[in-house]
Amino acid sequence: MERSVRGSSLEARAGSMEKTFDADMTKRPVYLPPGRDTDMRKWSKQDVYRWLSCFLKPAHYQDFYIAIRKLEFDGDVLLTILERRPSHLTFGIPEGVFEMIIKNADYVQRKHNGEDIGIFIKPEPLDEDGSYF
Repeated sequence: MERSVRGSSLEARAGSMEKTFDADMTKRPVYLPPGRDTDMRKWSKQDVYRWLSCFLKPAHYQDFYIAIRKLEFDGDVLLTILERRPSHLTFGIPEGVFEMIIKNADYVQRKHNGEDIGIFIKPEPLDEDGSYF
């Protein structure tokens, strides 16, 4: 099993996911952390990790999760990033991965603002024991 994914392979994986992600705009997933609604301001740091794990599986993006834990993103930070759209270089995150985060955060925010943009996806546990990390 590959321990971590680096550089261009991480970008390639994110790019290929993005192409299939928007293939059918009528079935766009809107991911939410377990037990949370679309109000990102109420999301804790753990909620953001769980939300990210819905579309960026930790086993495939280990380097990203190491970096993101150091940054301590909570819902307020995520919403600020969505509103201000800083460069991915600000956080040391590959561009394709950062774009996926922005896109998914935008879907949540648009749903929160009342737009009928997609369906909610209930996340499944990522490990056999039912935990997320």
